[in-house]
Amino acid sequence: MPDSFAQALHDWQSFYLLTGGAAATLTGLMFVAISLTAGLTERSAKGLRAWLDPTLYQFVSALVIALVLLIPTMTSTVLGILLSLWGLISVGLWVRVLRRMLEHRGEQPLDVLDWLWYRVLPLASHFLILGAGIGLLRGVVQAVTLVALASLLLLIVGIVNAWDLVLEIAQYRAEKSRGQRER
Repeated sequence: MPDSFAQALHDWQSFYLLTGGAAATLTGLMFVAISLTAGLTERSAKGLRAWLDPTLYQFVSALVIALVLLIPTMTSTVLGILLSLWGLISVGLWVRVLRRMLEHRGEQPLDVLDWLWYRVLPLASHFLILGAGIGLLRGVVQAVTLVALASLLLLIVGIVNAWDLVLEIAQYRAEKSRGQRER
């Protein structure tokens, strides 16, 4: 009879196949979206990158988590260590990304939704990953549910932020096009 951890991972296998596939597809689409930034001024491209990087990172994180959880020989201890390290690194990267976002936020103050989607929810996902890692190291098999919640949150936040960025790029390109026609 398989142990409870192996059974728990097996029970989530379809979920991680779906989230991993979605994350891989959305990562590829981010490269397409980034190609739309061609022609931006260096200043605006640098500012936009401060918002693109975390969105891409959210998709890549969801993909990496899915791939790791689909490794057939994964043990709870190894997964606990990997998730704990990933959670700590993610929180550290989040601090760096937050600093860059604040530097390039432009003239507009950030509204409540920007704080929620670009700051609060990504940080929550990183802490869920860290908590899941610690839980697995302490023998709490149900911690794999936290990993699933973190993956889902990463995908949802990434989708919302990617949509926001695509709209921002389209608006910038339309304004630039209007400015060139007026000359």
